[in-house]
Amino acid sequence: MIEPIFVWNIRGVGTSKVRLKKLIGKLKPKIVALLEPFQKLEVARRLALSLHFDNFLSNEVEGGKVWIFWDGSMKVNLIRMGEQFISLRVGEGFEKFLLTVIYAKCTRDDWRILWDELSAQYVGLDSCIFVGDFNIIRNDSEWHRGRPRPLGAMEDFNNWIQQGGLIEMASQGTAFSWCNGQHGLARSWARLDCVLLDVSFLSVFPNVIYSYLPRSASDHAPMCIEFKQDLFSYGPAPFLF
Repeated sequence: MIEPIFVWNIRGVGTSKVRLKKLIGKLKPKIVALLEPFQKLEVARRLALSLHFDNFLSNEVEGGKVWIFWDGSMKVNLIRMGEQFISLRVGEGFEKFLLTVIYAKCTRDDWRILWDELSAQYVGLDSCIFVGDFNIIRNDSEWHRGRPRPLGAMEDFNNWIQQGGLIEMASQGTAFSWCNGQHGLARSWARLDCVLLDVSFLSVFPNVIYSYLPRSASDHAPMCIEFKQDLFSYGPAPFLF
C-alpha cells in the first residue's frame, strides 16, 4: 500500500516551516511536494534533513517553483520536468503509477503550453494522477466572487481533461482551496488546487481520497492524498487445488 502524498502551495517556506513540520509529523507522508517555496536550493537540502527525507528534487533549471522530497523506502524515478511540472514514476509492480506535480502559471498562453506538455504523459501503460495548483477552475461552482473568470482558458482546461479521460479524485474538506485573504466584498475563493486521475489509477486504488487541510500562512490549503484500505478486503483469495 502506498503511503500518503502531501502537496502544498506553501507561498514561502520561511513563513510556514513550523506548520509544515507539524503536518509532516502528524500525517507521515512518504512524498512531499512544495510549490512556490521562494527559497534557494541550499534551504531545500537542509529542510530535507530536518524533515528526515532521503531524496530531494527540484525543477531548478526551470525556475525552481516545485520541490519534491521522498523517503528512501519509496521507489521513485524522474520521468520529465518542465517549467510548470515534475513527473515521477512512483512504486513498482501492480501499484506503479505516474505522479505529476503541477504549479501552473496564470496566462492562457502558459496554460496551453502546459496542457500540450502534459498530453504526452498519457503515452505508456502507467496509471496517472495530476496534482497541484492549476491556477484555473473548470466551472463557476469552483469560484466565489473576485475577478471575472477566464472563460476561454476554462474551456481549454476542460478540453485537456476530457481528452485525457481524467476525473477528479474524491475529496473531503472545504469546497475551495484558495482565498485572497481580503475582507468584506473584496474577499474571494476558488478551487485552484485539486487532484485529477485516469480510470486505470482508480482501478488500482479504488479508495484513494484527498483532503484539504485548514489554511494558515499560505493562501492555499495543503492537500493530503491517502490510499485507504478497502474495508471489504480480507486479504488474498484462498488457493484451491
